[in-house]
Amino acid sequence: MNSGDFDGVFNPFFASSLYDSNIVGQTQISMIGSDEEGLNVTYGPDEPVVTLDYNETMYTAGGEVTETGDQHGTTVYQYVIKNGIKFSDGVELTAHDVLFNMYVYLDRNYTGSSTMYSTKIQGLNAYLSQDPDAKDSTGDEDSDPLSDTFNNLANARLSAVLAYLTKTGNNNSWKNMLSTYNAQFKGVLEEDAVNYVEYTEDDILEDIETIKKEFRTELESKYNAIDMSTYEETYSFDSNKIWQGFLYETKVISRKLKTGLPEGVTGYVTEPVLDENGKPVMDENGDPKEKFVIDWENAPVKYDDNYTKEEAIQFAYDRWCSSNSEIATMLNNFDTGSTILTAFAGEASETYFDLTVSEDERVTNVSGIKILDASQFNGDTKYESGEYEMLQITINGVDPKAKWNFAFSVAPMHY
Repeated sequence: MNSGDFDGVFNPFFASSLYDSNIVGQTQISMIGSDEEGLNVTYGPDEPVVTLDYNETMYTAGGEVTETGDQHGTTVYQYVIKNGIKFSDGVELTAHDVLFNMYVYLDRNYTGSSTMYSTKIQGLNAYLSQDPDAKDSTGDEDSDPLSDTFNNLANARLSAVLAYLTKTGNNNSWKNMLSTYNAQFKGVLEEDAVNYVEYTEDDILEDIETIKKEFRTELESKYNAIDMSTYEETYSFDSNKIWQGFLYETKVISRKLKTGLPEGVTGYVTEPVLDENGKPVMDENGDPKEKFVIDWENAPVKYDDNYTKEEAIQFAYDRWCSSNSEIATMLNNFDTGSTILTAFAGEASETYFDLTVSEDERVTNVSGIKILDASQFNGDTKYESGEYEMLQITINGVDPKAKWNFAFSVAPMHY
């Protein structure tokens, strides 16, 4: 099988690039499939999926079955799990493997691409907030009642890091930001703040190293995702020089600004795309195609240069990590900034629950997710007790997209 460069993230929970995901698809199978139109669920003994049988039932608020759905009621999804499916290491797949996958996706600290957490699963709020009395989400409100709290703490922490990165001379404003973050966290913890370990300058320095490491990971992903066919036509890049597209995407080289424009108006230099006869090529709308002109004259690299993947990545890394102030700029211009914010929010939640909820008070499961015997299946087929396992998920209201959030590939729990 031909493939582009891999990011090397073959964990099904975190694989994001197309090439990595293709490899993941060789080792895991999905809970359900879809028909050619992508509208209906596919399952059964002849389908390459985990689910043998599937049922979806909508109920009114009063518990009556309804064909039209009820936003004040519930929807129940049932998945009868096939017997005899084996992972690549020979261990047989069970409903507990399926359950494990769901809890990874629903974990507050999960940073992959799945959006299962957005589904209004019964009991999810209690699990996320570690409050057994928390009410379930209905309508469009946040399914995580504490998300704003942890996001605010994450932003305060990042603000302290940015202040440290941009400090000059005797400016100690970063210390004020550091104190603000610690005070904000203590305010959230209230009486439990006595056990809080304050965030310090050493922690900021550790965060900066983490940021640099994450940025290098982002650069790897960006390089592997470059499709030079796009850059060749639009920017006149050499299709054999991936580094050109990569260094453009990482803002190492840029397009020329137009000059002589009216005050307040900005733009970029373009020129027409010409055919072999020197005539302008028209697009599908009948307008002349244009390509952007790159400012090679002022770029730190030249068009005729040659860079390997490793050299190009190092070049971009050095460009943005050469000083603290450049790292601060990078955080505002690359995905690393949002990735770090997500990590900070996850760490804030972990600290919060460690300090506020004792082990015996923990909400250890989501009440709307259960493993049942398939003899309780509500579909047309009836199963004998002990014949098959079944996963049952109950959500509040009606959500046509929910079943696709549950169409994940199943990774082994023991792995």
